[in-house]
Amino acid sequence: MLTVLLKHLNLLGKKYFNQYELKDETLLLIAPQSATFDDLGLEVEEITKTIGSSIFDFSYDNNKIVIVYKEIFEEITRDVKKIIEGKNFVFPRYYNELFIKVAFEKNNKFDFLDLITSELVEDKVSQHVLKLDECTHDALDAMETKDDTKLTEVIAETNVLKQEIQDLKKSVYEDFLTKSNNRKWMEEYYLDSTRKKFTVTGTLVFVDLNNFKFINDNFGHLAGDKVLVYIVSKLKQLGGSVVRYAGDEFLLLFDTTFDAKSIHNKLHQLREILYKKDIVTNGHNFKMSFAFGISTFNKDQDFVSVLAEADAAMYSDKSSFKQRNNL
Repeated sequence: MLTVLLKHLNLLGKKYFNQYELKDETLLLIAPQSATFDDLGLEVEEITKTIGSSIFDFSYDNNKIVIVYKEIFEEITRDVKKIIEGKNFVFPRYYNELFIKVAFEKNNKFDFLDLITSELVEDKVSQHVLKLDECTHDALDAMETKDDTKLTEVIAETNVLKQEIQDLKKSVYEDFLTKSNNRKWMEEYYLDSTRKKFTVTGTLVFVDLNNFKFINDNFGHLAGDKVLVYIVSKLKQLGGSVVRYAGDEFLLLFDTTFDAKSIHNKLHQLREILYKKDIVTNGHNFKMSFAFGISTFNKDQDFVSVLAEADAAMYSDKSSFKQRNNL
């Protein structure tokens, strides 16, 4: 994983921190001894921002940035090993999905996992593209030699490769549990990745489940997973795009054909319907509900400010809902 991080940091584009040492589970980024702290300031800030704080710890010492795994990352790995202990074999995709699930349960801000997944998928897609190019040449040869049998085989292989590429792309943009969109999808289709500004105009809704921790703690994570899948299936019916933003937090994105008032009415109606029902799983009955906040946005508007506005509105709504229902 440190090698993936190293690639993402793009040291070739750095003026000072353009050398590194990779030792066991530690990555050292090295700047010349002649460089002063003032020289290195901007690059230190840029690198630490890229690294984030979810999986890696980092420190600056004597013109070196030291990057190591956080202890929680080791905890996640140990927990996953316990779960798969005793199994004769484990497919890579299952391990990946299980790892991300455990990570979300411990800390719902593991953005770097998306980077790892996308890096692996991009490599696989590149391999498939090369194979498609090979199939094209084979098809041309088959047509020139009028070899219908070979042409039929090449066409079949090409169709399989195309479908695999589509499935791989889907896995990059899809949340593994709820089958909703993930953050990477939102960044690709709604945001300018460098400026974090919207590329379109529309409405954003911040949705947060009420008392989800209570469900997990008292009825188990399997029950919690079922709740997440269920709520996403209902949110998808509202007409917008559903994004799993964090563990039990979701964003709904609507285009300009929807106005904020109608979106509010739809969400309010859905919440009332859900809250009147008893959710039954593994012999347990409980109520479920959610809070939401709405913020409209324009093209070129800052995503963080829009999200903050929706987040504030969501917390206000959560407080009001709990007061009304004596929660």
